[in-house]
Amino acid sequence: MLSLRPQWCEKIFNGEKTIVKDIGIVKPVLRKDGNNTTKTGEKNENVKKILMSIKPHWAEKIFTNIKIIEVRKTAPKIDTPFEVLVYETKGKTKYWSQPLPIPYTEGSGKVIGSFVCDRIDKYTFSNYEARYRINDVDIAKTCLTHPELIAYGKGKPIYGWHITEPKLFDKPRDITEFALYGRCAEDCDEYDICARDSEDGRMSCKYFKRTFLERPPQSYCFVETDEK
Repeated sequence: MLSLRPQWCEKIFNGEKTIVKDIGIVKPVLRKDGNNTTKTGEKNENVKKILMSIKPHWAEKIFTNIKIIEVRKTAPKIDTPFEVLVYETKGKTKYWSQPLPIPYTEGSGKVIGSFVCDRIDKYTFSNYEARYRINDVDIAKTCLTHPELIAYGKGKPIYGWHITEPKLFDKPRDITEFALYGRCAEDCDEYDICARDSEDGRMSCKYFKRTFLERPPQSYCFVETDEK
């Protein structure tokens, strides 16, 4: 068995490539069952989205259209607009003081909704002004103050994700329903080749097996979903 990248496979079966590693290729034949499926027969027709962890009080402001810019230390290498799934983090256990100390936890620990990010702005720090270069209108949309931005960014560039179309799900979803985009859980003979290939290339392998999330991301990650 010979491990090959998807682009070489295409050239071989199109008759464009006839030698691989000093091996002559004669009469290449595609298997009839060589479709783009996992071992369970599921087609890999998935949509790439971002799943972001957000604290309960910020999530509330997002879905009530109060917070319109989410500030992060990084920005994804993906074209806008794109959909962001919101994972509401679990807060610390607190207690009602009256009439008895009843424990409760803020935050569901579930994927509660989504929004569309249609633009990302980069904010750099001005040593002369001792503040980030962000106008007053936009800073109001972040629900943060200049000192809070400075404490968060510590003088390094930060990014404002512009929020549109916030939507709460009718039923929150568990984190384990989502899989990391392009991460294969199958340990097979193709693994060493696939590990060096692109995410889309790995997912085109017929042996591709999803790696489902076991815990939420610290900030955000790419996930795949069957939903368009």
